Amino acid sequence: MAEALRCLVVYGMVVASLNETKMNSIQKLKLILLIVVLGLTLLEPAHAQQVSSASAKSRHTFGWQGEHFLLDGKPFQIISGDMHYAREPRQYWRDRMRKMKAMGLNTLTTYLFWNLHEPRPGQFDFTGNLDVAAYIRTAQEEGLWVIVRPGPYVCSEWEFGGLPAWLLTTPDMKVRSADPRFLQAVERYMKQVGRQLAPLQITRDGPVIMVQVENEYGSFGNDKVYLNGHNLGRYWRIGPQRSLFIPAEWLKEGRNEIIVLDLEPGRSRSVQGIKELVFETW
Repeated sequence: MAEALRCLVVYGMVVASLNETKMNSIQKLKLILLIVVLGLTLLEPAHAQQVSSASAKSRHTFGWQGEHFLLDGKPFQIISGDMHYAREPRQYWRDRMRKMKAMGLNTLTTYLFWNLHEPRPGQFDFTGNLDVAAYIRTAQEEGLWVIVRPGPYVCSEWEFGGLPAWLLTTPDMKVRSADPRFLQAVERYMKQVGRQLAPLQITRDGPVIMVQVENEYGSFGNDKVYLNGHNLGRYWRIGPQRSLFIPAEWLKEGRNEIIVLDLEPGRSRSVQGIKELVFETW
């Protein structure tokens, strides 16, 4: 606003001066137009800064209360459909998302395929048709929320459930378990996924509202955590599952029983609460 006032003052002073000079009408008009252009140039950065400041404050919130999800504090029903970026040519992503919206869906769900993103140990690819970050940004542009399912195992009628075949070159490795060699490979992969997707969480103005770790694990392994007989799920050393969500109604006053199965031997374990979501710092 201050820049605009300065431009108006300068403009007025120049016009007044022109009236006292002997310049012809064409010369006067050219000079006035030049001053107007300069004024607009000065105003543009100030306007951009105001827009940026406004957008920085317009964050959404996502949570739950009782049996309901909450979006911006209001009950929100997730109506989702699966579409996997690796199965759809990139040039069709936006078109298919628009069709999802037309069918009444408000959320897109997608797997991530480890064997595509890390075809060789330590060599990662998130480009072209595997640019999952661009895929999720496109969903946001089309007004869709996103649920991410990064695995590491995804099933999805995909070869080896998305696990890379090079895992099998390690003798006696037990995949989808607490085998330290498997967890080390998972940790390396998940950190790369986090670098791609952490900025796209709803807490950072992105469309990702939830993340699912593993897939259909209940029928496979037994390394889980139980609280008072309730299955809390699987413990991971990285990603959002470094902590486990505990519904308040499962807790009892006084003593609570926690059972942890099939973890790495030789490590001491402890249980403690946290004040902030681990996913915030993934």
